[in-house]
This record gives sequence, C-alpha cells and structure tokens, in this order.
Amino acid sequence: MNDEIEFSRPSQPCLTCVRRASGVMVRHRGGEPLLRQRLPRGAAAARALDRAGRAAGGSAAGARWSMSLLELMHRAESHVATSLMRPSAWAPLRKLASRLPAQMTRDFIFEYGLQGPSGSADLSISILRGSPGERALAGLEPQESIDPDLLNHPVWRLTRLFGSRWSDPSLPIHAAIAAIWLEFDADGHDGLSPPAVHVVPATRLAPADAWPRQASAEEAYQAAALAAESVLGAPLAPLRARALLDLLTGLPPPAQPFSIGYLTSRNRGGMRVAVDQLPLEGTLDVLGDVGWSGPIDAAGRIVRDLGSLVERIDLQFYVEDALLPFLGLELHCPMLEFGSTTMSRLLDALVGGRLCTPGKRAALLSWCGWERASAEGVTPSLILRDVSHIKLTLSPDSAVTTKGYLWMGSRPAGGPPADPLLPPGSPEVERAAEAGAPGGGRAGGPR
Repeated sequence: MNDEIEFSRPSQPCLTCVRRASGVMVRHRGGEPLLRQRLPRGAAAARALDRAGRAAGGSAAGARWSMSLLELMHRAESHVATSLMRPSAWAPLRKLASRLPAQMTRDFIFEYGLQGPSGSADLSISILRGSPGERALAGLEPQESIDPDLLNHPVWRLTRLFGSRWSDPSLPIHAAIAAIWLEFDADGHDGLSPPAVHVVPATRLAPADAWPRQASAEEAYQAAALAAESVLGAPLAPLRARALLDLLTGLPPPAQPFSIGYLTSRNRGGMRVAVDQLPLEGTLDVLGDVGWSGPIDAAGRIVRDLGSLVERIDLQFYVEDALLPFLGLELHCPMLEFGSTTMSRLLDALVGGRLCTPGKRAALLSWCGWERASAEGVTPSLILRDVSHIKLTLSPDSAVTTKGYLWMGSRPAGGPPADPLLPPGSPEVERAAEAGAPGGGRAGGPR
C-alpha cells in the first residue's frame, strides 16, 4: 500500500463478462433501457448469479461459495492508498472480520470522508435472504458463528434476534425483507460501533427474481415496522411511525424506497430512508412532495451543478419524530466501467468545489479493478472493486460533507453461457465492444 497511484485498465476478463458476473443488468421494456442496478442493490440479481455460476460448473464439492470477509479484507488493504485511510485504521476492520462467520457476506463497502486528511473507514456488509449469511446471522450454522464476545453487547443481541426471526419462513418478516446491510461506524478511536441494520423491503407484486423491485409504501412500512420489533427491541414509537409513513406515502412515482435503516449507533438514533428510481429532472420535486424543510436552494445547486455528470441521484432522508432538514444526495456513475472518464469528471468537479482532495480523488480511481482469486476450499472467484457512489450530505445551514463509497465483491469465476438480460446491442455489450473486448464481450465466461 503506498501513495503513488497509477491507474491502468485491466486487460481481462472482458468488460461484459465482469459486469455479468457482478450482477449488473440492463432490462429492456419497449426497446428502452431502464436504470441499471448494481448487485449491492439487488437480492434477486445475486440469486440469479448464483444459479448461473452453478450451471456453468458450480462449486467443487464442499467448497465455500465465496472467500471469507477476512480474506477479502486482506486483499482490499493492498488497493487502498494511505491518502484515503491511515494504516492504523485497518486493525479494527481486520479484528471485526475475524470475529464474523466466513460466509457472512460476499459484498461490502468502505465509507471514507473525502474533504480532510486520511482517516478511518466505516464498513457496511450485505446479507441476502436465503443466503449462508442469513443463516449465520441467525446462529443456525454451527461452523459459521459470530464471536460470542460480540453477542455480549445488547445491540448485537438484538441483531441476532432480528436474524433468527428473519430466517424463519413461517414469520411475516421473512417475506417482507429481501436483504439487509449491516453498517459499522468508525468510533473515532480506531474502533467500530455495533451494527446499524438497514432493511431492503421486498414486494409481493412481482416474481421473486423481478428487478427493479417496485415495493409499495405499504410494503416498505411493513418491513420497517416488523424489523423494528427486533432491531430496537420494541415497536416504532407512534410519532416516529407516523413520520416514516408520511414520508413513504408522499413519494411520487416512480420514486421508491430502497432501504430503511435504524441508526442505533448514532447519538440521536433515528432512521435513514434511501430512495431511488428518481428521474434527474424530478429530484427537487420529490423534496417538496414529502415536505422536506431543509435548504432547498442548496439542494438545487448540487443537482444543477453535478446532475449532468452522473447517471442518477438517489436521496437519503432522516427521520426521528418528524422528517429532519438533513439530506443525503447519492451521486451514481455507471459501475464496472474500468478506466471510464465518467467518475473522473465527477471527482474533478468535486475537487474544484473543495469537496474532495486531489489525493483522495486519485485514491478512489486507483481502487477500481478486478483480479482472479483462488484459495483452498473456496470456489475460484473474481474479486471486483469499484466506486459504489459518492454521497453529499446537506445540513440545515447548507454545509456539505462528502463521502466516497468503495465496493468490493466476490463472484464465482465461471459465468453463464448466455444472459438474456444482456441482449446484443445493449449498452453493456456496446461498451465492451468499444473497449476492444474479444467477440464484443458476448461470450459467456471470463477470458
């Protein structure tokens, strides 16, 4: 790990195969591509990928489905520059990873501040319904257990209670929640907080593998209410429940709630609601529709100045006993476009606005890439690294803080022989062809 960063485009496997193996999809309706979704956003994409990997050869008998979180953490460390993260901050991350089940997750995100000196990182890990991680969280895998010392903490005990209920198909919470994220905040003393749970609501109105989901306000609220009884140890307080329901029902189509999180590690507690499927031109209209009382002009400047540089902007709202005047604006560029100038242009704009340092800009770009990986007892994998998104958090006084989110995921190296979600002529295939990938990127497995 060093501060001298040189970014070069990887030569293999082809871009379409990497996108396919990571769950990036384009669905077409009436000939028009819909918004592309990344695997951290889609439990259905992960299930489809697992089936495809098994069909292409699957895992060796008894092999683990993914490298462990600790193994992935060690690989990540060599790709994160010290301009982004001080070396001492890796110790609590490695310690946490060593105390979690090896198969807890195969996707995680590091979260870094972009405006100051190098510091520590928050960590988020994803767990999909029906995955080994779900069973491990519930304590149903004797060989995949959470360190008992962690479970001495009351927040961890509630998280285990949530996991045990979520994993039970006979309970409504199992059908109501498609996936979760566990978020561990750096505590400022080279430690990590107990997890905050963010739930991804499922929908009853479409097949299990449909994507994008169209979870209704009612379904999202039901998922949040069911989770609260375990995560918080009590039902949602009446005022907080009312504020959450007002926000969800106030969202105009096609906006939809992606996740609802319980910020149990924060001083004020509260909830964070992520909203996606927003057309860029309608972003500010959503703020008025839900009654957001923050600095609308400042939000408008961000959308106006940066909207043309990104694929889309998602929103994060903060709820206590009322909707708070804080706002998160997630800036998303196309993922798995290694060497693309799209993210570079966005980061250049942030550096120009003093919302990102030049060193951290270089560090984010140097993170992107992939590698083949193998280990004893583990299915051969592709280890993928990309920038998930950049988030600007807007305070009531119009102050802006900026964070970068680095995603890492492990996928089976064997890909499907064909992918109906990537038809010939789709943007994914065309970009792969432009990049000079053999065969236009249409072959099934990595090369």
